[in-house]
Amino acid sequence: MDPEFGLAFAGMADSYALLSFYEILPPHEAMPKAKAAAQMAIQLDPSIVEAHTALAFVNTFYTWDWRAANDEFQKAFHCNRNYAQAYYWYCFYLQWVEGDFDAGIEVGLKGVDLEPLLPTSYTILALAYLNAKKYDHALEASQKAVELDLHYFLSFKLLGMSLVGLNRYPEAIEAYQRSIDLSGRHPWLLADLALVHFLSGNHSGAREMAEELRTRAQKEFISGWNLCMAAYASNSKEQAFEFLELAFDQRAAMMLAARIWPSFDAMREDPRFEKVIARMQFPPGR
Repeated sequence: MDPEFGLAFAGMADSYALLSFYEILPPHEAMPKAKAAAQMAIQLDPSIVEAHTALAFVNTFYTWDWRAANDEFQKAFHCNRNYAQAYYWYCFYLQWVEGDFDAGIEVGLKGVDLEPLLPTSYTILALAYLNAKKYDHALEASQKAVELDLHYFLSFKLLGMSLVGLNRYPEAIEAYQRSIDLSGRHPWLLADLALVHFLSGNHSGAREMAEELRTRAQKEFISGWNLCMAAYASNSKEQAFEFLELAFDQRAAMMLAARIWPSFDAMREDPRFEKVIARMQFPPGR
């Protein structure tokens, strides 16, 4: 109705970006549309914080243009220092790209300050603590997220991840099962649960999760990242590396976490893993 309304384009950019991030659409299908919409919004109004944030997201999770990503985050903060979404994505950027875990936690805490009643802010903070291997703090933040919304599947995902970090596998499995039920069996959670089963010694459970993902991949988009985790958990190491290459080619969002994701500790010992990560050309120094 109004082709000059920049916020509408920013909203489209956010929508396509999240459809890619949550693996509803393949990144190569959704992210170019997100980038184009964000650029149009900025062209119409350079002061739209939502548009700069969306473009920073695309540069972080898809084009892997780290300098451009950081530049857009700084432009977003210049437009509005109190836009919480910018802090959420910047938290990921700082920890997964720059490797600065302390700064990521500080940014996560800023998000909580801005939106203290939103469970998302606490799930982001919980993930920041998890990346820094501060599992007790992660558990506290994820429990707060659950208290705020008993129907938000990511709260239970982060609760499960925190419990895994503390080697409390039965409780972690229960949390993941709740998250799976709430999300309609999201592939993220099936892959995560496969690894929890593997770590707890339930290899048949791990194989069951992996088989479900492989079957679903014949009819719907399942990222190579999730297939890689599930294959690794089901002791299919060679196949896991094939799926890691697929995740790289797809520009799967979670590839950013591969360097520090605890689930891949053993895979990182294989030279093939480092070769894949080297091709992402992360900034040096951390």
